[in-house]
Formats: sequence, structure tokens, C-alpha cells
Amino acid sequence: MPANTGRGRLVLTIDVERDWDGTDTRGIDEALPWLLERLRHHGATATFFVVADLTHQVRAVLDPAGPHEVGSHGLTHERLDRIGHDAVRRELTESKSRLEQAGYLVEGFRAPYFAAPPDLSEMVSEAGYRYDASEGRLWPSIRRQSSEDPISPRRVVTSTLRDGRTPLSLTWLRMLHPVAIRSLPASGTSVLYLHLHELLDDTPGWMALAAGLRHVHRRGSGARARSIVDHLLANRRGDVVSCRDALVDAA
Repeated sequence: MPANTGRGRLVLTIDVERDWDGTDTRGIDEALPWLLERLRHHGATATFFVVADLTHQVRAVLDPAGPHEVGSHGLTHERLDRIGHDAVRRELTESKSRLEQAGYLVEGFRAPYFAAPPDLSEMVSEAGYRYDASEGRLWPSIRRQSSEDPISPRRVVTSTLRDGRTPLSLTWLRMLHPVAIRSLPASGTSVLYLHLHELLDDTPGWMALAAGLRHVHRRGSGARARSIVDHLLANRRGDVVSCRDALVDAA
């Protein structure tokens, strides 16, 4: 794998949900222990945005005592832009409460699918979160993203590749392999996201997509995805951190 994969700080975020928006949770049972071991090996920390109705299963693997951060990814993984304000508030408050009852210190929130209603940041603050990480993309955009620092006191913004349009996610790193790995931001702080189910072998791909698109979308999942993650951790040893760590350093 090419060695030139950037030298800046990488804020690593993981969305912890059911596999490919289905019902299986192999990602939690199989991929999460693997990832935690690699993070330990490389001296890295990460933020896990957890769907709170999976708290019991996650709690059996991910220790509330750290070193990693746990944030909320909603209560049920419902798209927040398709439900009313009262339902959004319930997703925010009950997910935080359930995770905190399990022993986690929950300071951050990320909306499922990055699908955020216009006033979500204000609602996140009202619900007692320190920051909102709901600004990002699933798909490339024709509009370039600002090159401003993605870390601020109340916002964590998922980054793009150097083209300013392609999301900095494991999805695009593996689907566009090996070109994308050469296009990581070369300096500064960047924020990457991934899903645990991408690290699994023999996975079906995003079930809401048509069969052909599903096949493309799962390209490079499993062994290649694990290799990319491990290479990033090794290449930036000591500079892969959680949102919480990055926010502390930015303060």
C-alpha cells in the first residue's frame, strides 16, 4: 500500500449500528473486538457513535472506563429529518440517558446518515451535549467543502479527500482503492468515519440499494478495509485521536 497517506492528525469516528441497516450485529460481535485491539496496538483513541438501543451489546465489548469516547448515534437510527421535533428530542435525550446509565460519559452526537434538520445543533445543545458531529456526507458533492479546521468548540465536521468533494470515509477509501488513499489530506486535522460492518468479510452491502449498486458499495469490505484501517493507524501512530481528545487540544 502506498506510504504517502498524509501526516496530519486524524480524528477517527466509528458509527456503531446494525449491519448495513439490517438486523444483524456481526459488526459489534466480530469487528469491534478486532478494531479495539488494533487501536490498542497502535496507541490510538477513537469516538464510537453508538445507536443506544444496542447499548447492552456494545457495553459487553467497549469499556466505559476508556480510553475511547462514546457518543450518541440516536436511539433507534431513525432519520431525524423525517420525524417531528418531539421525536427528535426523544432520540437525543433518551439515547444519551441510556448510554450514560451504562457508564459512558456522552458529550457528542451524530445524526444517522448525517440527515439533520436545520435546527439540530441547537437541539443537541439543549439536550446537554457538548458538540454535534452531524455535518458530513455519504456521497461526493459537486460543491467543495471548506478547508477550515473541522474541529471547533461545538462542531466536529467530517472531512473530505483533497478534492474537497469526496467524503473522507472508509467507504470511499476502499471503493476507490488504491487511488483514494493517496488523496488523504496531507496536513492539519482531518475527521474520518467508518462503520463496523465494513470490516466484515462476506457481507451483503447496503440493503436499501439495488443489487448492482449494493455489489459496488460493498467492494473492498472485509480484508481490504481492515488493511486500510490498520495502515492508517500505523502510518499516523500517536496522531489518531477521538473527538474528545481533539476538542481538548483545540481549546
